[in-house]
Amino acid sequence: MIMQMKPTIYWHVGLGRTATTFTQTQIFPKLKGIHYIPKKGFRQADEIIRKGNHRKILLSHEFSRTLTDELESFAKKHPEARIIIVFRRHDKWIASHYKRVVKNGHPWIFSEYFDIRNDQGVWKKQDLYYYPKIESILKNFRHKPLVLFHHDLKDQPERFLKQIMNYLEIDGNDGIDFSPRHTSYNDKELKVRRWISRNTFLREKQYIDNHSMSKLIKFGNKVMRYSALYLAKAIPNVWISEKPLIPKEEMSMIRDFYEEDWQRCIEFARQNNDAV
Repeated sequence: MIMQMKPTIYWHVGLGRTATTFTQTQIFPKLKGIHYIPKKGFRQADEIIRKGNHRKILLSHEFSRTLTDELESFAKKHPEARIIIVFRRHDKWIASHYKRVVKNGHPWIFSEYFDIRNDQGVWKKQDLYYYPKIESILKNFRHKPLVLFHHDLKDQPERFLKQIMNYLEIDGNDGIDFSPRHTSYNDKELKVRRWISRNTFLREKQYIDNHSMSKLIKFGNKVMRYSALYLAKAIPNVWISEKPLIPKEEMSMIRDFYEEDWQRCIEFARQNNDAV
């Protein structure tokens, strides 16, 4: 009987809003010497791993607030997996999440979404700590993680790529274009989108269990969403409130509040990335 060798498993866990889509579509599929399972195939990963047809497997499925639970669940089956995680400076990370939910039709002002002063927002202060996520990886897996940073992908993309390839122990790729694929909507467009959501009946409908109706609602939401964003381009700037979409003082407070946590992550990467 021929014994199948269990593959070496690598898992890119996000975080979400750290250029995960770019990484999943423009970097990972072009790496040579490793079998890549994209996000849509993540739930079938156990079966692919069990078959043992690949020496190395790279999975990618990003998480944010639920990451610790997902890590614990995955580690019960694959404690030998090697984890790749990407962090973005806290203020920029939560701002990116906020802009996404505004684009998607949620009516919250920023302090309703994340309240750095009183912790009454949708996201809580505890949700933004990064170093506990590293500690969870160290606790549940046998190998130290590769800790990367969103700003390196923007400012030093070749270095970002090299760190990934070193961690995966591969040395080839099909050529990667690091030019941006999508630019974010500007504050004017998002302020119009938020105003419509807060002050009119034109709010996106929630999905329902009926699959066919859910698809129809999803399509209608997209039509409404992008129509509002397109309409915003034609609205004169003088009609738009001068108040920023995200107050600068709140961004500064968030950055200061999490500075120690941010520096701990940077120090962990400095001490361990070359070694792992």
